[in-house]
Amino acid sequence: MSKKALVPLLTGATLVMMALPVVGALRGERAAASDASARQVCSGYVALTFDDGPTPMTKDLLELLEKHHVRATLFDIGKQVEGRPELVKAQIHAGHAVENHTFTHPDLTKVSSTQVADEVTKTNRALRDAGARPTWFRAPYGYTDDRVAAAVRAAGLQSVLWTTDTFDWKDSSVSEVVARAQEVDPGGIILMHDGERRTLEALPQILDGLADRGLCTGRIVPDTVDHAPKDWATNTFRAKAGPWDD
Repeated sequence: MSKKALVPLLTGATLVMMALPVVGALRGERAAASDASARQVCSGYVALTFDDGPTPMTKDLLELLEKHHVRATLFDIGKQVEGRPELVKAQIHAGHAVENHTFTHPDLTKVSSTQVADEVTKTNRALRDAGARPTWFRAPYGYTDDRVAAAVRAAGLQSVLWTTDTFDWKDSSVSEVVARAQEVDPGGIILMHDGERRTLEALPQILDGLADRGLCTGRIVPDTVDHAPKDWATNTFRAKAGPWDD
């Protein structure tokens, strides 16, 4: 064989050897993607909810949710919506549900009926001005009464609380927040807060734990059952977690 004929053969062999690591990497990526897809088979849904935004940490929260390819329901405070409309637009653009959490975060059971109505309607207006279309309302602290319920209905909203409180706003450790979140049942609604550093640190572990149980993150949807046990903190007001419809 001539030297001229040998060069192409060597070049071809070299190319094959060079390609092997690339092929292996691609196969590894496909296997990882397959594993991830298998892991996302949903045996049930839970709703991640974050109160009190938008805050200076909202960008970090949105980046973390995007990194893990999940969406959440964000209950925003109207006064903060007016101060940070660009963050509300970012919440909407990322595909999250952006909802009403009053204008100034008062205990609605301790203010007048006129104030209750103002808290709800002013927040609706601020959210809509920012591009949101709220359908759900969450009362601060979970405190509500018949007057609040009437004002919420008059504003075209439906009240919802939660089934699982992580107490991330308290002096809790990250591991405690994670453990509380894992107590959620399929169809449950997890309460967390925008603006808490420990929440951001706990969230990846919470999502991994849910995925290990076959639980996917979903949106809040109406339920036919009025979940109203004696403990007010687990009253979901005819709501549950279900799949996103888009």
